Amino acid sequence: MKQIKTRLVILYFAGMFALALADSPAVGQENEPAPTESSQADGIEEITVYGEKNMIRLRTEFELAQTSLFVLFNAINTNDEFDVECDYERRLGSHRRHHVCTPKFATRQPAHAGSGFLFRNKQTGEVQSVTHRNIQLDKKLWDEMKLLLEENVQLRQAFLDLKSAKDAVDAEKKRRRNE
Repeated sequence: MKQIKTRLVILYFAGMFALALADSPAVGQENEPAPTESSQADGIEEITVYGEKNMIRLRTEFELAQTSLFVLFNAINTNDEFDVECDYERRLGSHRRHHVCTPKFATRQPAHAGSGFLFRNKQTGEVQSVTHRNIQLDKKLWDEMKLLLEENVQLRQAFLDLKSAKDAVDAEKKRRRNE
């Protein structure tokens, strides 16, 4: 009985060893002819690989990248009115919260700004409308953002991280539309 068990164990290991040798590339290549270039080109198929991240995670990464970019921008910009704050808002008629980032000068408008409110510029004495002022400040904000992106390496890296996160969200949206 003991001899039979010993033989079975030896046969089991010998069989496993033989299978391992048969599957090895060196043994398998001896029997098969070398593939030609035309047969390799015919065998290529399109392989689609889907990421492991779902849309919620991609959007969260985008929002985190956006927030980190603006935190860094707020720390190094020259004008406090250019500080950008990100928050969640519900749009009228929607239950979904949207991540919105706005500069301080846009959120500090007087309530009657839409009714043609005018103000006098303290530096020049010129009378301007609030919307005209916001357009000017918006242009100055983007000019400063461009200048700081050129000068500051950390801000540039945060911007590139934001861009890659945005590209990942856009690619996932495109993939879902095409399904």
